[in-house]
Amino acid sequence: MEYRFIFIFVHYYFIIFFYL
Repeated sequence: MEYRFIFIFVHYYFIIFFYL
C-alpha cells in the first residue's frame, strides 16, 4: 500500500478547500 499517494491527495484536497 502506498501511503504517500494518500498523503499527497489529502494535502491537495486541503489546499483546494482552503483556496475556496
